[in-house]
Amino acid sequence: MNIFDQTEIETSVAQLLRDGNVSKNVYHNRPRSSTTDLTDFVVCKVTGSIDDRYAFGKCTLSIHLFARNIQNMKNGKKLSVMQGRTLASVPRSLNDLIIDGTPRILGDTDDGNGYHARIINYKVTIKATQ
Repeated sequence: MNIFDQTEIETSVAQLLRDGNVSKNVYHNRPRSSTTDLTDFVVCKVTGSIDDRYAFGKCTLSIHLFARNIQNMKNGKKLSVMQGRTLASVPRSLNDLIIDGTPRILGDTDDGNGYHARIINYKVTIKATQ
């Protein structure tokens, strides 16, 4: 049995997003709405499980882009800039990760807390190191 580290995957990709100027505020969980006064932030997390296929692992990496609404309306321009920077920042491979080059981009949604979110999902293959 392989042991794949979810936190290591999230931390590695989160640093790429910071370095790629997607947002300075990158988290593994969504900040509480009552304490959030940020204009934008990103939540980078492995969703679901990491499936062990003995020679490799498989998972979905989910990147949630959040932009504060402007006058109670979606800030689509900000989300589009963040999306472009995300797509430019996430490589095809990173350490022991092989990241599918075709992300699945989900439509924008109002989170009910003053932000709209755009979600980008990547299929990831993890090389077994044992």
